[in-house]
Amino acid sequence: MKSEITKVLVVITVFYAIRFFVLWTQNVNNNLSIKVLDVGQGDAILINSGNSGSMLIDGGDNWDVDWYLSKQFVFPRCNINALVVTHPHADHLYGINRILKRCKPNLVTFNDVYYSSKLSEVFLENIQHLSSDKKITNFNFAHLKSGDTFYFGKVKFIVLWPDETFLKNATYLNNINDISTVLLLDAGKFEALFTGDLSGEIFSKIDKELYKKHIDGDLEILKVPHHGSADGRNIDFYRSLSPRYCVISVGLDNRYRHPDKRQVEDLEQVGCKVVRTDISGTIEFNISGVL
Repeated sequence: MKSEITKVLVVITVFYAIRFFVLWTQNVNNNLSIKVLDVGQGDAILINSGNSGSMLIDGGDNWDVDWYLSKQFVFPRCNINALVVTHPHADHLYGINRILKRCKPNLVTFNDVYYSSKLSEVFLENIQHLSSDKKITNFNFAHLKSGDTFYFGKVKFIVLWPDETFLKNATYLNNINDISTVLLLDAGKFEALFTGDLSGEIFSKIDKELYKKHIDGDLEILKVPHHGSADGRNIDFYRSLSPRYCVISVGLDNRYRHPDKRQVEDLEQVGCKVVRTDISGTIEFNISGVL
């Protein structure tokens, strides 16, 4: 009996050793990867910047992200170095609260705008806990506004929205989507734009020069706002980007009937290849030679 238990333990040890090696080689490299995770009717985008680690933009409205990360990193490790919460709606925030229970990111960004919800209260409690934890010596949180920039490894991020003046008046907002953090990823000649749930009309308020000077030719990836809904339409803005791939994060047979047919037609009209998580599952882009 003792011999059989020993054999089982050896098999388990070997299994985890092999799994650790495979995951380590997957996550330690000099390539940039962007994964728009299939989390149903929500947003969650995992960016791996080579040896610099991983960033998560939003976390969906369930625990799917945590389950996905458990396959990427050997449990209980969680190598998420940065978290970005574009806005506090449940389909972006719920999974983040789960992640913060076991992950210790170096940076968390969110907009400092009051939003009444239990999820928001829990999120702020999690941030307070991380800030006061004496075992964590390198934790920071930030409120981003247009014009801000930061680096994640060799990848540069430019904040296009929200505008500081707009934020000051955000108390009177009817639509919290409109304070969504909009980030432009700039890695040499490769660029991607992450838009949260921003309304189409708000795109017209973004300083065109702010993003044009960072985009070399066409935009490679556009994360379409608000799951492809009609209120994210702004064909003039999309035409100014000339996106190659337009990614819609959306749940299969969702009750909102997203994506809206007119939004898809707009994107196709500007020459963009539309890809959807409800059809293709998790959508992954691997970019070599940019780091």
